[in-house]
Amino acid sequence: MQMKYLRINLTQHTTSIVPIHKRDVERFLGGRGIAARLLSDHISLGVDPLGADSDILIATGALNGTPAPSSGRMSLAARSPATGLYLKSSVGGRFGSRLRFAGVDGVILTGCSEAPCVLVILDGAVQFISATPIWGSDVFETVSWVNGQWKGAEVLSIGPAGERQALMACVMSGTFCAAGRGGLGAVFGAKRLKAIVVQGTGSVAVESPEELMRASLEIRRALANDSTAQVLSAYGTAGFLKSTNESHALPVDNFRRAFIEGVETLDGTALVSQGYVKRRSGCSSCTLGCHRIMQVNNREPRSLSGGAEYETMAALGAGTGILDPVIVLKANELCNRYGLDTISVGSAVQWAMECFEKGLLSRKDTDGLALRFGDSGILIPLIEKIAAREGIGELLANGVRRAAELLGDESWKWAVEARGLEQSRIDTRTAKAHALAFAVNPRGPDHLHAQPLAEYGDGRGAVAVIASVTGDPRCADPISLSRRAEIVRWHEDLYAVCDAIGMCTFATLWSYVVGPEDLVRLYGAASGQFLSTGELLLAGRRIVTLERLMNVRLGLSQRDDRLPWRLMNESADGALVDGACNTEEELKTLTSQYYELHGWDEKGRPTDACLRHVGLAEFGLGSTRR
Repeated sequence: MQMKYLRINLTQHTTSIVPIHKRDVERFLGGRGIAARLLSDHISLGVDPLGADSDILIATGALNGTPAPSSGRMSLAARSPATGLYLKSSVGGRFGSRLRFAGVDGVILTGCSEAPCVLVILDGAVQFISATPIWGSDVFETVSWVNGQWKGAEVLSIGPAGERQALMACVMSGTFCAAGRGGLGAVFGAKRLKAIVVQGTGSVAVESPEELMRASLEIRRALANDSTAQVLSAYGTAGFLKSTNESHALPVDNFRRAFIEGVETLDGTALVSQGYVKRRSGCSSCTLGCHRIMQVNNREPRSLSGGAEYETMAALGAGTGILDPVIVLKANELCNRYGLDTISVGSAVQWAMECFEKGLLSRKDTDGLALRFGDSGILIPLIEKIAAREGIGELLANGVRRAAELLGDESWKWAVEARGLEQSRIDTRTAKAHALAFAVNPRGPDHLHAQPLAEYGDGRGAVAVIASVTGDPRCADPISLSRRAEIVRWHEDLYAVCDAIGMCTFATLWSYVVGPEDLVRLYGAASGQFLSTGELLLAGRRIVTLERLMNVRLGLSQRDDRLPWRLMNESADGALVDGACNTEEELKTLTSQYYELHGWDEKGRPTDACLRHVGLAEFGLGSTRR
């Protein structure tokens, strides 16, 4: 399979074609894998994440633009301004398929435009357009402007938060899909890149159209008959909020509690029954259609937004104690409009609430706002201040790690972050595979790198996965410490494969309907590269290993493979297991087992033997290759 990448120099406003070597395609598959491979030549301690010499990679996979179900995902990669480490972000929508229709598999962005600009890619030809008419506009306004200029085009853009380089700013795909976590929107803003517009009239050629269609139809039928996929389709990820709360595993009060009364008002089923869901939508070739368009027009504040997802409802709603869906949906809309990561925003709001509660912040510091848990009147003003970097928002826009450093005292203890990234809304104290996965995730404590949901043992598919990976179905127990390293590594490998070929993990690592054998069929039919399941998972491990190597070069070591202080030192009230924590001893045991399984040394560095095994010998730490 041939790949064509465009290198776009924003300083010089020039474009060149970068051919991707066949051997790299064979080893890294595409998408996230090729992005990591290309970024590995440029990422280093000397590269300022917000500087002109920092590259951003936009990468599609072999399934993007094909009939393969749930194949609307693409990857973005850069050095994170929030963590200083390697950052991969996956995003859905239709941009990836349209980019391939334009004859382009990926884009390498470098340099910094002197004035705000918009990139326009029309069937492979690149134009540089002034962004002056839309600089300062929100994402909704930007998408509307693009649609007025190029009918039917797809767009990546940033909102005011990205322009002001908030470290929790997203890059938005279309109106509602976010490449979130880690501050990619700030990188766009630093480069004065407001948007990328793509329009293509071509098609994607595949190796075996008949086999691809056969495999796609079989998988579509399997997904349609799966109960977990049905819940995702009907209610989205928010359909699991109530059950998480009933399991006493929902992070509440900035991770101090694990249960809250009344959260069912925010659950996906309630949002449907209350009439807030106006229609469902999906990414390119999606059979699940888990996205929902939410609208509130019978109460104030009125809103229009996409989602809202479990993470959003947990971070902005349940975690803050604000259970009014109208307020939380408006907050979600504002994050969409301004281009903000809802997890990081919710975490920053909760941190500020606790600081106010403990007397470290006063009304003088918060622009007169009394930041109390459960007060629905403060959420919207706080989000607006974060996006504008005004008043208390200037502090919070830095993320909770830097905010705690600036505020001082013991506020770092309830800054629920590690490596500079706010933790996803999963309480790892009672989910030990997630604890390990979050601790070793290259971008920080986040669910979108491994997502080992099978450890909960919900459903026959999950138990079957655990039995296959560990040889013991009893390991499908979230409290167990047994075989966590094997569980995490298998999920990491498969997740990396999905990101590399453009597959949504809702079909694989959420419902467990689509397994490695199915991905072998789909990828082979699309690319002509026919691998065994072992070879496919090895490709995933190769990607994970290369990402680790980049972080090691950026100074990461075993001391950074940890979780937020609160989760390692304090238990949650009302938790599934009394007194549960991710202790130092427990985490050291889990990470040591994980390193050994990978073939890394005691400091978490890939050894030469490991690199030879995964086919990365030339990338050794002693090599001159960068």
